[in-house]
Amino acid sequence: MPVNVFLIPNLEKANAVPCTLKAAAILSACGVQIMMENRYREVFLNTPAVFSAFKTCAEAADLFLAVGGDGTMIRSAKQAVQFDKPILGINAGRLGFMTGLEADELPLLSRLVSREYRIQKRMMLDCVHHAKTGDVSYHALNDIVVSNGGLSRMVDINVSCAGARPISYRADGVILSTPTGSTAYALSAGGPLIDPSVNSIGLTAICPHSLMTRPAVFSPDTVLIVRPSPINRSPVYLTVDGNEGNELCAGEFIEVKQSERMVQLISLKDTGFYETLRKKFGIE
Repeated sequence: MPVNVFLIPNLEKANAVPCTLKAAAILSACGVQIMMENRYREVFLNTPAVFSAFKTCAEAADLFLAVGGDGTMIRSAKQAVQFDKPILGINAGRLGFMTGLEADELPLLSRLVSREYRIQKRMMLDCVHHAKTGDVSYHALNDIVVSNGGLSRMVDINVSCAGARPISYRADGVILSTPTGSTAYALSAGGPLIDPSVNSIGLTAICPHSLMTRPAVFSPDTVLIVRPSPINRSPVYLTVDGNEGNELCAGEFIEVKQSERMVQLISLKDTGFYETLRKKFGIE
């Protein structure tokens, strides 16, 4: 039975076009049916791809194949989840921690046909912004950030769960992360590295004004309430996976919990989490 692959390149990445062309050639030689969105037709006209609307490609595909960096993977993975399809990434960016293949490993794509791969399920977070104008829902694969935005001024944020008394943070903000997101912004803020097989929610304060503030890890069934303090003089913003969100106005709050949806990442190699960590971050 032929494999249908939805190929999604990020043309803003310098290496995306050559990587996509090579990937398409390898997949086509293996008998794979390649599908791409209409907007890529002009760039990849000479590839053996079938061009159609996004929804048509997504519904017909057996899997998504994203070419780009971690940002590309996050956007494409959240789209793949909506159609309950697995996804593989090819690194055409810098770090590419979430991508499964490097540009020099493209011959391994033939394993998609013989189905020599594993599916790694990654948890997501659901976030509801309880705004004055109505509830707004978001889904995060990496993290949910409540912060002061671009201003160099600390904010006061209260975090609570299970009806307990809130914990107050005075900091540049707080990060609620999935295990996948523990190697992203949360890592830079001093948060813990969490194996993606361990479903949990990480809480990390950004530059806290305290000697005693430490990151925390909650069980996946925890529901966290994050509420900006009314004493704040600066605007407070919600950011989801670095590319969507809104201002949290006075009296508003967010509710964060584990999502029922899970991203399905394709792994063509036997490399584990800590080996990937070692290679990507140059740990010897």
